[in-house]
Formats: sequence, C-alpha cells, structure tokens
Amino acid sequence: MSGVQLQCVGCSDSHLQSLLLLHEVPIVQSRLELQELELSLAGRRDLLIIHPQAVGTPEHRIFLEVAHAYQDRISFALTMDLRTLVGLQDSEAIAADSTYGLWVMFCSQVNKDDIMEDGYCPHTMYRGRPTLYDIAEFVKKLGEKSVFHAPEDGTNSLFGLTSVDPIVYVYINSEEEQENTEIVNVLRYDLQGAAKVIFVNMEDAECQSIARQQGFKGEGPGIGVETLDEGMKFSDPKEWTVSGLRKFLLPYVFPDWGSGKSSTSSLATPDSIKKSIDSLIDQVETQDDQVASAVYRLRQKEMAGLELVPELLKDNFYKNVRRSALLIVLFYEPFDHVSMAFLRDFGLAAQILAKNFSTVDILARVNCFDATDLCSAENVTTYPTTRIYQQNTRSHEVYRGPLDALAVTKTAKLMQLNSPKQLTREEEVNKFIEGHHPTDFTKLTPSSVLFLARDSTSDLTAVFKEVSRSMAQVTALAVVHSSIVHKIEEKYEAPVPSLVAYNREDKVKPVRILDLTQGDKTAGSMTSFIRASTIAFVPELDEKNFPHLYARHQPMTILFVDGSDVKTKEAALASFTSLAMSNQFSATVLCWMDAQVKSLGLQILSEYTWTAQIPMVSVVKHRHGQVFNFKPDPLNDEQKDPIQSDKLSSWLLKVLSGKAIPSKILEQGKWGPPGPYYNFLEFQQTNTFNKPPGIHKDGAAPMTETTNTSFDDGGSTASFDEGEEEEEDLMESEARSMLLELHNQHKSPQEPKLQATAGDGMSVTDAPPQHGHTEL
Repeated sequence: MSGVQLQCVGCSDSHLQSLLLLHEVPIVQSRLELQELELSLAGRRDLLIIHPQAVGTPEHRIFLEVAHAYQDRISFALTMDLRTLVGLQDSEAIAADSTYGLWVMFCSQVNKDDIMEDGYCPHTMYRGRPTLYDIAEFVKKLGEKSVFHAPEDGTNSLFGLTSVDPIVYVYINSEEEQENTEIVNVLRYDLQGAAKVIFVNMEDAECQSIARQQGFKGEGPGIGVETLDEGMKFSDPKEWTVSGLRKFLLPYVFPDWGSGKSSTSSLATPDSIKKSIDSLIDQVETQDDQVASAVYRLRQKEMAGLELVPELLKDNFYKNVRRSALLIVLFYEPFDHVSMAFLRDFGLAAQILAKNFSTVDILARVNCFDATDLCSAENVTTYPTTRIYQQNTRSHEVYRGPLDALAVTKTAKLMQLNSPKQLTREEEVNKFIEGHHPTDFTKLTPSSVLFLARDSTSDLTAVFKEVSRSMAQVTALAVVHSSIVHKIEEKYEAPVPSLVAYNREDKVKPVRILDLTQGDKTAGSMTSFIRASTIAFVPELDEKNFPHLYARHQPMTILFVDGSDVKTKEAALASFTSLAMSNQFSATVLCWMDAQVKSLGLQILSEYTWTAQIPMVSVVKHRHGQVFNFKPDPLNDEQKDPIQSDKLSSWLLKVLSGKAIPSKILEQGKWGPPGPYYNFLEFQQTNTFNKPPGIHKDGAAPMTETTNTSFDDGGSTASFDEGEEEEEDLMESEARSMLLELHNQHKSPQEPKLQATAGDGMSVTDAPPQHGHTEL
C-alpha cells in the first residue's frame, strides 16, 4: 500500500473525503513544511492541524468533514509525523499516550517576522470532545469575538453577559496587563473558541464596584470564571502564573479533558489491524494505491476571491438587498460538496468582475449552517441555491446557469444591462442586434432578442416583460418602440406582434422569428424561443448545450463526422443542414458530434452501434433507451452528398413516425462504485455514526436517500442496536442526522423515479434518465 495506512471500512470513507479535499487539507510531512505553511498564512488566516492516531479513525473523518465545511474561512492541514509538532502545546503528551492531537494556530494575528522569531504562530491545543458537533461548534466560534474589555466595550452589558460557554473575568489594571503579556496571551489564545474572556480594568471605579458585587475581594490581578453549573469561582491570588491559571481554568472550561470523554475512540490493536488489512489486501490494493497517489501528488489550493464576497446573516441580509441595484446571493450548505465546489468558483467570479470590469459588491453568500434562521425565512431548502435580487422588483429570480465562475460572471454583466431595454431609434436597434448597445455585450451572449408590438400596453407586452426578468440572465432583450416597429418589421419580414432573435455566431440561420399573431403565445413558448436563440440552429452537441437540448423532450438526431477529414465533414454538414432547413423535422433535435479517434463523440458512437462507419446518423430516444442507426453507402470519390440526404430523409420520417425497428436497445443501467470496498454511500449509511432519527425498536432504519449522486445502493437497510448506543455519542448522531436531513430536503416528494426535475438553483430543467450508455 503506497503511503496510506488502511485500518477499516472507515478508512475507505476517509479516502473519499480526502479526494474531495485534496486542495484544502495538505499533508505536512516535516517541521519545515509546517513553517512554510504558517508563513504563507501570516496575517491572513488561522490554521487547524491534526495528528490522528491513524488514517480512517473517527477523529480523522470528522476533521475532514469540518474542513470541508469551513475551508472558506480557515486553513486545515494533517500530519502523521509527530516530529513535525515538536514544540507545540502538550505535543509530548500526545506522543506518550498515542492519542490524536488537534491544534489551532492563530497565524492571522501575527506577521512573518513574529513567526520566524518565535518558531510558531500563537497556538492552543483543542481540549474538547472529538465529536462532529463539538469540533464544528468550536471552529464556528473561532470566528466570533471572544475577548472583551470593560469599560471600553461596555460595562453593564458585559457584566450582564449570558452565555452557554464559560465566562472568564480577568481583574487587572492597564499597567499589569502590559507587564504580564505571557499570561494575557495564554488567556487570549488558550480560551478562544471555548470561553468568553473579559478584561476588567480595576482602575475604573464602576468596574471595581461591579467586581466587588461579583465576589472578587482582591486588588488584582486575579481571575474569576462563571459557568452555568458552578456559578462564580475565583482563583487563588498565589496562582497568578501560567501553569497556575491553566490548572485553575481547566476543570471549568474543559470539564471533559482528562476524563476519557475527550480522548479518542477505542481503536483496534495493531494485530487486529494487520489481520484486517491482510484479509482485504488483494481486493483494495490497486484502488487504494490510486487514491494514495492522488492524495500525495496534488497540492493545496486555497479558495480565492472570497474576501470580495461578503458573508450575510439575517441582521444585514435585507439591508444589503434593499440598497443594492443588483445582488447575486449564493445560499450554500458547507457540508455539501457541490456547494463548496461552487463557492470556490463564486470567489473566482468575484475576482474576474473586480479585475476585468471594476465591478464589486455584486456577489454575496449565505452559509446556511450558520444562518439557519435566514435560510428558513427565505425558504431555502436546496443547496446550492443562487438568487438574483434587483431594486424595484417584487421578487427575486433564481440563477439556473452552469455552476462555474465564467457563467456567473457573464450572468452578472448581462443583468447589469437591465433588460428589456427600450429602443426608440432604428440606429439603436441595429447596434443592439450587433451586440453594441447600450454597451458591448458580444462576449457575454451570441444573441439579441427584439419584441415587436404596436401596442406597448397590451397583455402580450406584459408577458414579454415578465419573461425578460428571468431570461435577462441568458441573453440581451429589448422592446422596439411602436413608432419604429414598421421599419424593423419590414427589414426582417416579421409579423407583428413577434419575437425576432439574431444569433451573431450562427452562419446557418442567424435570424429566427416567433410569430405571436397565432398559435402559442404563452410565457413558456417565449422562454423556449429565447433560450434556443443562444444555440446554433444545427449545434455541435457538447456538455454545455446538452441539458438544454435534452430538455426539449424530443429525440436527438446526431450526425457523427470525422473532424480530421475536413472535406467529408463539410460536405456531410452541408447536407445535414439542408435537411434541417427543410422544416420537415421540427419533432427532433438535429445536432452533430466530432467522432474522430479518441474523441468523446467516438466513445458515444461506440455505445450506439457495434460497427461504426463515419459519417453516420443516429436517432436516440433517451427516455426509451432506443437507438436507430443510419449508415450511408460507402463513399466514392465523386459523391458530394456523403450522408445521402434523400435516403436519410425518408428513413428519418419512418423513425419519427414509429415505424422503424430500433438498431439497439440501451440497457437499463445503474451507476455504482468501481468496487465493493468503494461503495462509500453504503458505508456512510450503515456506519453507526450515521444513525438517523426515528430508529425503530427492532433497530432497523431505512436507507437515507442522498441527492446529487448517481449511486444506487440496492435498497439495503442499516441496522442499529439501541442498547449499544452510548449516551455520549448522542450529539454526534444528532449532528449527522441533521446533515442527512438537510440533504433529504433537496429532493421533492413529487419527484418521479426515472426523470428527476432539478431543484431550485440547478441549471438542468429536466435531468437525463439513467441508461447504461455514455451521457454527455
């Protein structure tokens, strides 16, 4: 096994998490590497570093989950070498007891010179319980203010402070605070994330009076600690030393430390670990080596640009929405991998907008794990969800584009056009069609859409303006003033009312018209037409336009050509385009793919036929798994129509009318893991950590369905013995159950089994079924 120690099923689970966090949790292998990491974080971010007893332990997996959730605000690292940690607080105790160790290094509060002088960032050892709930809460509190000064930060408010965490009062005057920097730093750093610390200036008469009322009888310096269980306790003035104060505070601030509750869970003995590894070695060795190789090969890459994406809470969310002309808000769940991947791109989008367009304060984010009240009030149940807020509008719009930085950037700039524009002069119309009015938007969208109507107050105009609210994130739209409608009508030979779309990149059919004088005049027909205007009339099928083409609910007629044979490719495309322009085949989506050697097109074609002959045409009815193949006769040198359009036309009409026999039936397939020891979904749901709420008396619990995955676990159930569940693990189970419940909320109860409808915030309006063939 290359470099990674296997221990149990949990180890495989931790490998999956490690793969998801390759860039966020670097593996530090020496003291020098740790110092380099600290120096890179100086003045910017804090660091959380763990030394687990072994890969795959509960503490290791919990650490990775927390890193996944909080990677946008704090850095994380892992080391398996205790020599890397020599000099850290109580690191020698970790070595002696062979337990896990977790440290917070406050690198954001010092500069590089301080680190070089002291050898380390200021740091403290985590002394809480090693559970998901406790560690996640601890990391969350690291970002909160925990050190206060009275009377500077208030007097009555601070002494009346209530908290579930211990409150430590430091009775000291200004001169003593400056002289006792070592003790002050211990109180400042050791207690961060675990207690509130209030420095009480005993030179202030009011502070001195309240301190006396609390029961403090000394002149200072001194310490008092208030807890919900113990009330107010004061230290012995003789213990005003670093070791004395730590000894005094430990049982009040860290009551579980040393009791066994904060130590690691019991591990298998070395002999049992070796036997377990030996029994699985033949089946997991190859796959594990690939995982280990990937873990060590890749390096950390921090999320960039998030400083340009302010994090909103309920107290400032609505204020920011009201005062912003345009605000695009990402609602995300930090334990959802899709959310975190999109958050990274959201930061990159903010950087692009600031650097290339001098545009700031357009993007914002809401962490729904922290701001549960806000997300509940806004009815956000699907993650990630991105909403677009504009001034003077009744409601928000939902972003349904791709989850990447470039798409978000384009959407932000398109929304700033404030579509639909009102065009009052013919010159404005011409510039708008060319993509240069009111500003240059040619790089944002290939199309422009005009609405022609003689009555600007008609119901149809109102429908178009309503459609424009959502379609403004897709392309540029405008209303032509009634005084010049006749000129535009004549130029494009368009009826009135109608929609006129111009695609600047489409050489086949750049101008497209939706006649609104008859037939379907609904918002749905306008939306479909506007979205289609951004795609070529006979498009090359790729991963970007496939969701939109698939959502038309029509069979796909795909021409496969060899891109390396330019002459034949152009001839085949010319004939295929003529077929599309005949308007005989509006019931199918005509598109093409390059199927030259080692291309995706060839891989897909190989799933559709046993013997490929290029050029070739396939009709695919995805919902039925049916494929119909048309193979033209072999080419000769004088043949100018390589796909034999006449024969193809007759054959296509036969296929679309249901009179042809499929060439191949695609097998109803199930997506699954590459091997039995990589069925992480099953591991996750059968692991005792994942005990869901509502366990039956017999211990049986149904499998929890998780969204955003194609795995099928076979419908097996997880069993738990209620008697074996320790009381001390209750918070752990509840925390994990809460996360599973959040994931369950992603799926609508009306969702059909085979054809899933994408939720709020997703870009695909009708997700493809799971056939066992290669999908784009």
